[in-house]
Amino acid sequence: MPPCHLYGRRDPQSLTQKSGALSFMPYYVYIIQSQIDSTFYKGSTENPLNRLEQHNLGHTLSTRLKRPWKLVYIEQLPTKTEMLIREKKLKRGNKEYFEKLMKGDKNILDGFIKK
Repeated sequence: MPPCHLYGRRDPQSLTQKSGALSFMPYYVYIIQSQIDSTFYKGSTENPLNRLEQHNLGHTLSTRLKRPWKLVYIEQLPTKTEMLIREKKLKRGNKEYFEKLMKGDKNILDGFIKK
């Protein structure tokens, strides 16, 4: 059977093997905000909390000088393709758009951060 029939419209890379069964791994877009000057950085990842840690440790050249960063938005997407398309759209956004997103229903940040 061709691979496209096994996965349907899902990206093959979004599949993981757990206990002999295939499961779908979620993808995320995120927005972080600099605590130095309040600028925003937009990105995508499979692990938003780990990615935030990388930004705050200075592992990303484009965010190194504006540390520390705070996670302000996380949105889950079902496939890598959808994640990358959504990330491109976020990168075209402005401050007002990001502030609206942060208050919106798609922001799952509260469910991600343990209090």
